[in-house]
Amino acid sequence: MPPRPSAPDSGLALALRVLAAGRAGEALAMVAALAETFPDHAPTRRAHADLLERLGRLDEAATEIAT
Repeated sequence: MPPRPSAPDSGLALALRVLAAGRAGEALAMVAALAETFPDHAPTRRAHADLLERLGRLDEAATEIAT
């Protein structure tokens, strides 16, 4: 299970570093956990949708944007 930082901004920054290292699946798991923990944090929700889109999971990305 990915680590769950207590602040969404720091967790998102970490997930983006993981993504930059080429570990998209791990970054997606981290961002998904953040989105679940901080459902009202718009930057996290947007990053979650962007990662889903990047991985070709377009229906899930559209659902994330719509919520």
